[in-house]
This record gives sequence, C-alpha cells and structure tokens, in this order.
Amino acid sequence: MMVHSFLKYIHQNELISEKDKVLLAVSGGIDSMVMADLFMKAKIRFSMAHCNFDLRGNESDTDQQFVEQYSLEINVEIFTRQFDTQSHADQHHISVQMAAREFRYRWFRELLQEKGFKKLAIAHHKDDQAETIIFNLIKGTGIAGLTGWKPLDDDIIRPLLFTDRKTIEAYARKNDLKWREDSSNVSTKYVRNKIRHDILPLIIEINPGFIASLGYTGIRLKETELCLRAGIEKLIKYAVTKSGNDLIILKDQITSSLFPTLGLYEILQPFGFNYRQCVDLFGAIETPGKIIVSDRYVLNIDREKLILSPIEDHGNTGEFLPPVHIGNDTRSVSTKFGTFKFRISTEQIAKESIPADPAVAFLDFERLTFPLTLRQWKPGDFFVPLGMSGKKKLSDFMIDEKIPVNLKRKVQVLLSGNDIVWIAGMRIDDRFKISPGTKKIFIVAYEKDQI
Repeated sequence: MMVHSFLKYIHQNELISEKDKVLLAVSGGIDSMVMADLFMKAKIRFSMAHCNFDLRGNESDTDQQFVEQYSLEINVEIFTRQFDTQSHADQHHISVQMAAREFRYRWFRELLQEKGFKKLAIAHHKDDQAETIIFNLIKGTGIAGLTGWKPLDDDIIRPLLFTDRKTIEAYARKNDLKWREDSSNVSTKYVRNKIRHDILPLIIEINPGFIASLGYTGIRLKETELCLRAGIEKLIKYAVTKSGNDLIILKDQITSSLFPTLGLYEILQPFGFNYRQCVDLFGAIETPGKIIVSDRYVLNIDREKLILSPIEDHGNTGEFLPPVHIGNDTRSVSTKFGTFKFRISTEQIAKESIPADPAVAFLDFERLTFPLTLRQWKPGDFFVPLGMSGKKKLSDFMIDEKIPVNLKRKVQVLLSGNDIVWIAGMRIDDRFKISPGTKKIFIVAYEKDQI
C-alpha cells in the first residue's frame, strides 16, 4: 500500500521520469532508510550519498559504516564524504546547522553535475513540513515561508511529502527495516527539536488534524502566492526602469498599488533591504532627500521617484574628493576628477561660433584667478546663474533643475578663487561669461557628459 501511494505521488507531481538517475540523500535515520527501501521496491534507479559531519564523534562514523554496509547488501552505489563542520561554523561565525547545510547541498550539487544525476531526493515528510512552517513563522516570514517545501523544486524532489512520521515508523517496523537513531535529535537545545518535541505535540493536542489541515492550507497559500506574484510582476513592469547603474522606481505606481509595502519589499529585497526598512521607506515616501541604505546599495527618495544606486557610486567614506587645481600655463590638458574627465584649453574663438552646449563652458580668461579649483559641490555653495543678476544657492538651483537626489552628489563646481564660475555640465556664472570686451576665451569641457 505504501509503495503504491509513493508511486502515485511521484506520478501526480511528475517528480521522476523513466530515464532519470536519482541521487538519494541517506543519513541512516528512519526517514531516509524508508525512502531508500521504497525506491528499491519501486524499481527506480538510484544511488546514495551520505554526509559525515563529524559532530558526534564515533557515533557519526558508525552512521557512515551503517549506510555503507546497507549499500553493499542492496548492491547500490554510495558516495560518502566527511566534513569538519564545527571548524567551518566557527571560522565563518555561523551555526553548525547552517554549516552542515552549506556542506551538504554544495557536495550534492557537485555529485549531480559530475555523475549525471537528474534529481536529488530528500526524505522530508509532512511532519518536517509542519516543523519548518512553524520555524519560519517564529522567525518571521511571508507567504512563501508559510507554504512549505514543494514536491519538486528544480532538481530537488521530496517524494515522502505525501506521508507523515507515524506512517513512516509503522512501515519501517512492518518491513523489519533497520535505521540509526541520531542522539542529537532528542536534545531540545536546537530550535527545530524544541518545535518537534514541545510545540508541535501541543498543537496536535489542540487540533489532532493539524498536520493534514496544514497541507491543505499550504495548497491554498501557494495559489494565493501565485496571484500575488502576478500582481507584483505587473507592478514591477510599470514602476521600475533602469538608468545606467541605477534602478528608478516611480512613486505614484507604488502608492497607488494594492500592496505598496509588499511591492517595495519584492523590488528591493534582492538588493539587501529587509521588510522593516520597506515599511519605514513607505512611511517616508513623501520626504524627498531621505536615504535608506543596505550593505551594497543606497536608496534615495526623490520628488517623483525612488532611486536605487550601488554604494560605490556614492563613495565609501561619505567625504568629498580632494579638489583638483588647474593652472593657466597650458593650451590643452585633460584633468581627471573622480569618475569625470575635463579638457581645458585657452584659445581664440569667434564669439558667434560658440555653441549652446552646457557640457562646455566658455569663460572670459581675464576675469579668472588662477589656479582654478575643481571640486564637488557642498551645502552653502552659491553662484549667479547665467542670465540672472542675483545670487542663487546651488541647492535651490538643483531643485529647480530637477536634478535627481542620487546624482546631486556627482555635481562638480569650478572655482576662481572663492567664486563658482561653472556648475560643471549645467550652467556658468554670469559674472564670468564672454562679453563684447572679451579678448581671450578659456574653455572647459567634459570629455563625455556623465551627469
């Protein structure tokens, strides 16, 4: 009966095709030993892989010997590997469970690629599923964390998700199977064991049908997740565009969405932002100038959009780059400043042939005090914009020009003494423009426009 249910579940979920060669993760515990027995009785071609994490001394070695002996008895190929799990955990400051998981799946992946296996079978069952969902709920999770594992996840299959622990134990006893008991499974110092031995039995006492009902709840949540995913993909299509290295997110598309905070999270989570940050972000979405940072990216709130940029584009220290000083003793020179390059030259040019190009500044040479200084703008800077008679704060000028928040830091200014003569690539100061009395023109230009 169990073999029939096993094959039916595999067929319904299309877990294994006729030509697939399957690798079974076999610890020696009751779950994986039952899985191996079912594969054998179902006449499905398989090999086994056993990880020795060296966490329980002689007990770990005995588990390996047990599985190796079993493989000889049933004449099935087996792969084994020993790992220094504790040292890896200590070195990388992670839990031994996380270290073991990293080792396990990395090695399994290597075996799949090197040996030509199409699927990796894991002996998770309904009780494991329930424990994982409760664990995720305790940590905090979204819908995906409450749906549990899929029977088929890329090349990983879980062919025992149709059954529960009691049924597995009954099958093992009925078929006189042997298995190894992991002594660490009894200890409640691990969260999962505490859930298994303390929390889950209490829930089942309240609702004896909890394990079964959780399976149906998972199916409903998976369908809910599919509906939500469709909505998220539509939101991303209309709200998100790329501009160079930056990601532009339109605020009106977010605020009019049915799930604005969740939408922000789905967009920003791949860039290292957590859900709490997205809650804070939505609460401040109408506050231009506010910045939220992950470990690799910075997100700026602009007037009509959110701008996500790699941190390296903003500098690592938050300090301005040192200024570059420009002399008057050369006709043509290229000067590098940060990621910008400028071409400076002094030459005679017919005034009527001067192009209206903001990337090139044509200045009255005799009004300049050398050396000129090129630096990043800073709060308090002001100048007299071309065509105006009064001074204007540079910060106000950039607002009027609708310079996005993420690009403001990239703005450079050219100074003569303490006076700004050019907002690089945008506007010269009216006091240094070419006039009818200009005799010599000083030209400063971007080699390429990068603002």
